[in-house]
Amino acid sequence: MKVKLDLTLQRFNIKLHYLAYECCHTTIVQETMLLSDLYKQLDSELDDFGYDKKSVCVIINGILVYEDVEIGVLCERFGYQWRVESFAPKATQHDLIVNREFLKTGLKQVEKICTLTQEEYDMYDSLMPFFSLTPISKSLEDYLGEGFFIFIANLAKNHPKKAHKLYELIDSPTNGVMNAMLLKGRIFPEKKEFDFTLLALQKSLLQGYPLNNSFWIDYAKNIATEVQ
Repeated sequence: MKVKLDLTLQRFNIKLHYLAYECCHTTIVQETMLLSDLYKQLDSELDDFGYDKKSVCVIINGILVYEDVEIGVLCERFGYQWRVESFAPKATQHDLIVNREFLKTGLKQVEKICTLTQEEYDMYDSLMPFFSLTPISKSLEDYLGEGFFIFIANLAKNHPKKAHKLYELIDSPTNGVMNAMLLKGRIFPEKKEFDFTLLALQKSLLQGYPLNNSFWIDYAKNIATEVQ
């Protein structure tokens, strides 16, 4: 079945524009089309539309869509009026194309600790869209983001002897994982494993693993005392 989508696109081309601007566009699509098919259609309907042919990740109505799902499924979740924007506005190069080099600050720190495999580099790349989803990630410049914390958790499993140094990257009281917010309601499709991982990281620090950081151990004791 065909459906009409009323789109408000956040558009920007770093070579042409100083600021992003909104573009309203209506298009007719089949419910069985994939999100990637919609991008191709918009490319044919709009002048100089920029999208990443290797990644469908996008923000729709404030929610990160990170899988290539059918339009009908997206309409069930978001309705037929979509606000569409890049998953990393501050690193946007052209419409939905993100300059991922701007998101590799944390990766450079990790590379000083352990040698990464291609699979681990790919994992980092796949988690980049999860770096800027929460209020603190949008307001705090040096906050590495929930996606980075999830990356560290997986990396620590792969490199257990380096876990101590890897956790040191995320134990800061001001911009570390203890400030992380759950991703439930911020991503589509929902993925509970991400939130389980974030909570497990926080629990580990509070229990003194692997850093035995007295700040977090004492913090946990104070909380326990207050709730008694």
